[in-house]
Amino acid sequence: MRKSVLLALSTFGCLALAATAASAEKRLRIAIVPVNLNNVIFMDALENADRAGRELGVDVLVSGSPNADAGEQIRTMERLIERKFDGILLFPVDSAALRDVVNRAVDNGIVVGVLNSDIPDSRRAFYYGTNNYELGKRCGEKMREIMGGKGTIAIQIGIAGMAAMDERVQGFRDAIAGSDMVEVALQENNDNSDLSSKLINDYLAENPDLDGYFITGGWPFFGPPENMPELFKFRQRGGKLGIIDNFYPMFRYMDRPDPLVDFMIGQDFADMGYSGVKMIVDILRGGKVEREISYSPLEYCDHDNLREVLAGKKP
Repeated sequence: MRKSVLLALSTFGCLALAATAASAEKRLRIAIVPVNLNNVIFMDALENADRAGRELGVDVLVSGSPNADAGEQIRTMERLIERKFDGILLFPVDSAALRDVVNRAVDNGIVVGVLNSDIPDSRRAFYYGTNNYELGKRCGEKMREIMGGKGTIAIQIGIAGMAAMDERVQGFRDAIAGSDMVEVALQENNDNSDLSSKLINDYLAENPDLDGYFITGGWPFFGPPENMPELFKFRQRGGKLGIIDNFYPMFRYMDRPDPLVDFMIGQDFADMGYSGVKMIVDILRGGKVEREISYSPLEYCDHDNLREVLAGKKP
């Protein structure tokens, strides 16, 4: 899977550059920088950014690192500045760490849009993506409901210090405040699917009395359910599980006779990629965005609307 994703992205980027070279007149060049190239959840954003570029007659290049690392993202941004791109769409790993290089890109005449996790004190042109606080809050409300407002709960995040993660956790904590739910663990998986699965297996094996688990992203759910045998035991003893994201492979955990997930609340990455490119192009062609901060829709899925939601997904 990892090699296939990287090959697809490499080919995607080469085609975009070839189109630029072949153009008789200067075409706008926009780079999209995901958190990393190994997380397949960004594929919807990259695919739809390319679609928007083709519709608008601009070249879209994917640029990034296989690792979710702020330093590598900064170096990617610096290369794009040197190559004088017209616009950059950034999924920042660490909002504080990326602030200076975003400002440096703007100083060099590049329009920068931020997706999914904002850098509010930068000079970025806009933020478009999830309202991460509201997303966490909705998850907390649902977990409070299905757990009856009581019990122990563990939380797993991607990267500590990433604004999106901090906001989701804060929204979740605010939603369960005043209940008898007790947070007993906060895990960090560094945006790594293998580590995420291991953390879940290890924690559930060592803490068989845990009542609930909340995962703030889809990391462990891209692999087969058999990767997490402890999750089966957790569910059999009545454990509750809520997750953020509902990317297609994740439905293997819900669409089964013995569902391993109670609910998913998904982000619209396809919309982020498509709308992000359109917003940058509007600015570059003399227009402006309607709002500096705007939010993409959320999608709720549980066992009652599973068939309806799944009908709108594709492998």
